[in-house]
Formats: sequence, C-alpha cells, structure tokens
Amino acid sequence: MKRLLMLSCLLLSPLLLVSCGKKAEKTETTPMDLDEAEHLCIKASEQVIDRFARELKSELVAAIRAKGTPSAISICAERAPQIAAAHSRPGILTIRRVSDRNRNPQNLASGAEVKVMDMFRDTSYDNLYNYSMWTETPDGQEFHYYKPIKTGAVCMQCHGPAAEIEREVGDMLKAAYPEDKATGYRVGDLRGMFVVEIKWPEGRQTAQQIVVDAL
Repeated sequence: MKRLLMLSCLLLSPLLLVSCGKKAEKTETTPMDLDEAEHLCIKASEQVIDRFARELKSELVAAIRAKGTPSAISICAERAPQIAAAHSRPGILTIRRVSDRNRNPQNLASGAEVKVMDMFRDTSYDNLYNYSMWTETPDGQEFHYYKPIKTGAVCMQCHGPAAEIEREVGDMLKAAYPEDKATGYRVGDLRGMFVVEIKWPEGRQTAQQIVVDAL
C-alpha cells in the first residue's frame, strides 16, 4: 500500500489530496468529513458506472441479435456518448470511457489516466478493482473514480485480433476510424477505464440522490 500511495503522488502531485480511500486532512472548504464524502462519491460512481454499462451492453446485444455485428459499430459511435451524457450532470458529475488504445479519438486517455491504467495492469497490486482520489482545482475540489473495463466475449467481434474480425466489420471500422487502435484484444484484457468525476461540494446533492435512487 505504501508503494501505491507513493506512485499516486508521482502521478498527480501536487494536486493529489487523497487516494484509494486513505484518510486525508479535513479542510475548511468541505461541508463534510472527506472520508464520509469519499464513501458517498464512491457509491455514487459505482451506481453511475453500473447503469451506463448495463444500458450500453443491453443495446449492443439487442442490435447484434437483430441486425448482426456491424450494427454494434453505430451503437458504440452514437449511443455510447448519448448514454454517458444522460448519466452526467454538466459541471457537477460526468462519466467517460477512456483508453490508451482508443477507437474514438474523443476517448483517448490522458497521460495521468494512462498511468492509472498501468496500475490496473500491474499484477503486484492484488485485487485493485478501482482507484479513487481527490484533486484540488482552481474552482475547488474534485473527486475522481476509475474502474477498469475488461474485454468481454461480446467485445471480441469488434475488438479482437484483426484477422479474426469479420471482413465487413473490419471494413466498416477502417472507414469510420482510420486511426483505430482498439483491436488485438483477448477476453479478459484491460481495454480501458470508466472515469467518473464529481465536483465537490456542488456534486453532493447529486451523489446523494443517485445513492438513494439505487436503494
């Protein structure tokens, strides 16, 4: 755990306030204890990710069953951003998907996000299923939550090795994404991350409502 804290400091210092649930100093600007706030934000982030993932997967599976694999491309290209927007609150809470081997240019992970992905890949971190931290911004504090996206069996139809992707699907991907880097995965590979960001204390009421709605 010491190694984890040291690494997180290297990644985002001096912005880092607290990571992976470790206790932080209370500040005069927060309306509740940071441990309590972090617990709330983690629960809200998990709920937002779960809803986003379930909705997107449901639409992908339905489209593939109805019209075949090529239809999944338009779902990811068009519906995924719409679903993310529907579960976001501009300026308060946002959810994104990012990857260091992105398909959509808008989903390219930042340098700091790539380092978090590297942590998820590092097998020396046992049971690292998520990662969270606080940062200080010019406008106040912000909570960041990261959860890995693993390649599932259904994903292989568009993200597997290029030689194993149907020709029609491959041609459509090349036409839509000339600089596509999101192929060559195997089931279980880390393909990207969900990123939830919550502005604090502005996001407190939104986070509380998300948690209450999940009960």
